[in-house]
Amino acid sequence: MQEGWLLGPGCMRIRHKPGPRLFDAGYLTQYLSGPEAATWLERNATGSVIKNISTGLLSRMPVVLPPLPEQRRIGEALAALDSEMELYGRFGAAVAAVRDRYVERLM
Repeated sequence: MQEGWLLGPGCMRIRHKPGPRLFDAGYLTQYLSGPEAATWLERNATGSVIKNISTGLLSRMPVVLPPLPEQRRIGEALAALDSEMELYGRFGAAVAAVRDRYVERLM
């Protein structure tokens, strides 16, 4: 299990079909992680206790696909920002831990 993820039987893999490439994997990962995709998935998921999406339903999800070179640039830029956010998140957690130790000593 990765942080924030749990692999279960309801997972599916998205991959290119043989032929010309329509999407960049990095771009699609970023797109599917975005708020518009999350909203669409929440609205269209079925099930009362555990929500799920069928492959048929997922195939009807609207996806904005700019030209491949632009997809690559967008995917790379957003991945770089994700890395920065992770780095600053770890830094922020370390600063918070130091602050907590000072509070314990000072109070």
